[in-house]
Amino acid sequence: MRPLDVWSLVVRAVDRMPGLRQLHWQPSLRRWWLPLRTAPYVAPSWRFAGRELLRRKGTHRYRLRRNGLHAWLRQPLNDMWIVDEIFVQGVYEPPVEVLARVGDAPRVLDLGGHAGLFALFALGRWPAATVMSLEPNPGNAAVLDRSLRTGGLERRWTLRREAAGVAPGRARVGGPSFLSRLGEEGTEVAVVDALTMLDHVDLAKIDVEGAERALLEDPRLADAGVCALVLEMHEAAPGETAYRQEAVSRLEAAGFVCGPLFDERPDTACVWAWRPGA
Repeated sequence: MRPLDVWSLVVRAVDRMPGLRQLHWQPSLRRWWLPLRTAPYVAPSWRFAGRELLRRKGTHRYRLRRNGLHAWLRQPLNDMWIVDEIFVQGVYEPPVEVLARVGDAPRVLDLGGHAGLFALFALGRWPAATVMSLEPNPGNAAVLDRSLRTGGLERRWTLRREAAGVAPGRARVGGPSFLSRLGEEGTEVAVVDALTMLDHVDLAKIDVEGAERALLEDPRLADAGVCALVLEMHEAAPGETAYRQEAVSRLEAAGFVCGPLFDERPDTACVWAWRPGA
């Protein structure tokens, strides 16, 4: 077993044990635990850990040890959370039902591309995949673009600096990094009709900080040609758990089969959904 696989077992054991889970959730403890648990997944690890522990601000290039691709990461904290979520916790590893439907060379739509880490996961998970990322936040899009160009991935990965909606238009996007969302303040950006884009892909990741509600409510979702999707649901307020069941019900009404909820937190949860079939 490779050292990284051994470390993954240690991290997962800590996450499962009630007495140790506080390392992940208590701010005074996770200040050092998160950098140490995440650092082995990128190279050079010692530089990543040092910059996080010492709170050194900057944007730096690292190699993702899981797939050998390169990512530009903002430090401290900003992008470490997403590295941990995707490559340490493995929250986006698809279920077997999804793998059977998307094939070996899926066309992937990444709605809410952030800094590009989900796209890099998908490009590594399926070496013949292509990805289109939509990211309206200018700061996020700039970092994503650096990763795209650094890795020589231009033929497989494209970026559109637009927001996902249910009709073309204009909107404002504001807020920090992975919490940025459409609202009344911020930078004005173009909005595209994401439902039409779902007709031309095999797999979609939807993480758009609440804007997914309009997508779920659009009746065209039932006719969208996408084979499978993974959705992050954002509650309007902590504890609004009824929205999670409503979102699942809307996916099922649109003809999807839904897996169990995962990565559940006080105000968010994720679900995989796929079209039924052989």
